[in-house]
Amino acid sequence: MRKAYLMIGVALAVFCASCGDFLDEYSQNKTYVNSVSDLDELLLGDGYILASDVNLSDYPGRNLFEFLHLLSDESREVILRNSYGLNPPGGDKVYVANRGFWSWAQEPFTNVIGTVAGDPYWQPFYVRIACLNNILDEAKGFTDLSDRDAQTLARVTGEAYFLRAWNYFMLANLYGAAYDKSNPEDGASVILKLTPQVVFDKAFRDHTGDVYRQIVSDLKEAVAHFAGGDTKDAQYRANASAAWALLSRVYLYMEEYSLAVEAADEVEGYALFNLAVNYVPGSGKSFLNTASPEVIFIQGAYGGIARLHKGSFFLYSPPPTPLIYADCYGVAEELQQLFDANDIRSSAFFARTYGSDIFMCRKVGSGSNLYETDPITGQNVYTTDVGSSESFGECISIRYAEVLLNKAEALACLNEIGPATAAIRELLNTRYVAAPAVPAGQMDLIAFIRKERQKELCFEGHRWFDLRRYAVNSVAPVATTVVHEYADPAMNAVAGCYTLRPYSAATRGGWLLPLPSEVLDYNFPNITNFDREAGVTQTIY
Repeated sequence: MRKAYLMIGVALAVFCASCGDFLDEYSQNKTYVNSVSDLDELLLGDGYILASDVNLSDYPGRNLFEFLHLLSDESREVILRNSYGLNPPGGDKVYVANRGFWSWAQEPFTNVIGTVAGDPYWQPFYVRIACLNNILDEAKGFTDLSDRDAQTLARVTGEAYFLRAWNYFMLANLYGAAYDKSNPEDGASVILKLTPQVVFDKAFRDHTGDVYRQIVSDLKEAVAHFAGGDTKDAQYRANASAAWALLSRVYLYMEEYSLAVEAADEVEGYALFNLAVNYVPGSGKSFLNTASPEVIFIQGAYGGIARLHKGSFFLYSPPPTPLIYADCYGVAEELQQLFDANDIRSSAFFARTYGSDIFMCRKVGSGSNLYETDPITGQNVYTTDVGSSESFGECISIRYAEVLLNKAEALACLNEIGPATAAIRELLNTRYVAAPAVPAGQMDLIAFIRKERQKELCFEGHRWFDLRRYAVNSVAPVATTVVHEYADPAMNAVAGCYTLRPYSAATRGGWLLPLPSEVLDYNFPNITNFDREAGVTQTIY
């Protein structure tokens, strides 16, 4: 593996954010950590994404990862006229802040009126990784511990390995190339930094294969340490099941299908929430919440989808005043049409904007007095919080339904039709009034499972990554063109569209976030961004 180091421009910028100048000093002075308990506190405060890390006034919101709902084919831009005319009082014009993502712009963090926001994600990723590297390094120095401290240290070490793996998985799929089994040594991923020392050498992009192998290694280490550690019952702390679940995803991306199945089978103690039996259409109860038996791991950030899909009427004292939140996003028409009244998820996941046929994602409870209609019953419905759903970061959490889908797709790609069918039927039986027939042929079965994955995991941060990996898959490749229409708010009409050609070596720049300019400047000419405009075209209607 080519050894990559963070350049001092990123290292010191990174190290002075969440952890403060503390980390720069910390690598030479270890007096800050005197006990295993100190390590545990450092891990919780600086290794995890916490609700306190989120500033809801920021667009795009740091650590919400809400832009993942906009890059793929899940959303549509919604600019509606209402009784107040355009841009009603209080309307959040989120398209202004997010048009750069919607158009796959050269600088996606620059908004539609040219204001440069800067990338709020890259630096916090490496802040967390720096903290985790220090924790793992410090953990090696503890000896002669009591049984209780030894168990705590094992758990803390396991959590640190899991979190480092998760951060590199997200970095690799946001800023790096998709894992291509035929070309893992591509020099097209992100910078691997695995030690706490600050090194001044210029960096290179590491190979995608090297990054993924490190992720697998960290997750295996996590599992091994969790086996000898104490336990934390809180869903906001990682455990062995979280590590196995993420490993099943990583192996699926790597096309290590037998290993993906084995990892999925190691996830124990969780069950699907049976919507067909236990969910009442029209109840408005949030689906993603801490009370769900499906939840394996949650990072406690506010759900970003609630900030994007805001189109609705406020309900005032009767009769309701028709005040539509203009300038927002809704569910893409193609995705919306995949759901019908036989699929209980249409009610559990969405609500119709009052007075229109547009779906808004309501997987995470909005906690406000939104006045909408249920897609199945047609009755007025409030979307309500259940089990602290507002603390559910939908793009940074893991639930059991994904594990089943990982297993089903892996089995289908292995051409194990019977076991794959059994796995996907386990999901279907909890989602439909009457479960649909499952195809018998391998290619049709893979397509069917992927369609169920698109529906089940919509607006949870998976679709963008899935479209990338499908394009380079060796068993059942699928090349997807994504089209985003955009509106002219002055005319209250669709003005044109942006088109992103399918992921390939020639177009992948549009499918990656650009590395920040300070990273490129320090490491020039070792690191460059891929051409983000090669695969994007604009059509004016």
